[in-house]
Amino acid sequence: MRSALVAILLSISLVTLGQNLVPNPQFEDHTSCDFSISTFDHCSNWFLKKGSADFYHACDSSGADGTNVPTNSNNGSQNSLSGEGMIGFFASERIYGPDIREYVHVRLLQKLDSGQNYYVQFYVNLNESSH
Repeated sequence: MRSALVAILLSISLVTLGQNLVPNPQFEDHTSCDFSISTFDHCSNWFLKKGSADFYHACDSSGADGTNVPTNSNNGSQNSLSGEGMIGFFASERIYGPDIREYVHVRLLQKLDSGQNYYVQFYVNLNESSH
């Protein structure tokens, strides 16, 4: 009886969990492991909107151009929160000028409904050379 109740409660909680509308949310899916800096087009489903954001993945075993996880170009060493992929971008840059910013975008898996509230969460990690 107790195990049946636990199973029912677990199944109800699974039904009420939110749906992820973002394809490739952890930057795991990629088209190639032949990386170089600014080779963002290898990251499946994601696109550059402005700038030259970088795609990092552990499958790049050479690390020659610093596109590996955790060794990332001249910016030091960063691990992804989970998995093997991540992106890097300038949110604001003081050294190269105040207008240096990079944006990425993704087409959602379905259209958003007007009047509906949505929850969005990002994980951000500053690299060692951040100011």
